[in-house]
Amino acid sequence: MQDVMLTIKTTQEVDGGEETTELITRACMQAEGQAVTLTYRETQEDGSPMTTTIWADLSRSPVQVELARIGTHDSRMTVEQGKRHHSLYSIGPCEFALGVYGELVDCRLNERGGRLRMRYTLDINAAYAGRNTLDISVNQTDGYKGE
Repeated sequence: MQDVMLTIKTTQEVDGGEETTELITRACMQAEGQAVTLTYRETQEDGSPMTTTIWADLSRSPVQVELARIGTHDSRMTVEQGKRHHSLYSIGPCEFALGVYGELVDCRLNERGGRLRMRYTLDINAAYAGRNTLDISVNQTDGYKGE
């Protein structure tokens, strides 16, 4: 496991509008066999802490990526190019079905860092909800926490 620096650029397209955000944060990266895991902390909109884990299975073709957020509002979704996956998304007492269709998954991660780019559409209870593009750059830092 090693300490890395992430630059995460997220673009959300909803109802003809577009919003882009960028987050630069420290994370832990673990590369084991054909899988890479990135874990970092962030703050939810309500100010409470949240842990995000991104797991990329490089042994699959196409690459499958899982994103899990654990906090006040938990979510888990799978992005795989050319495939649609379903999951449950919860916000407080409300849960709804979330569909994720992977338009693009370009994963160039390895034990030294790299880049992960994904573009996917979302539907909520089968109604189109928008398109997201996630671009993550992973760079090593001086603080190695490994074996």
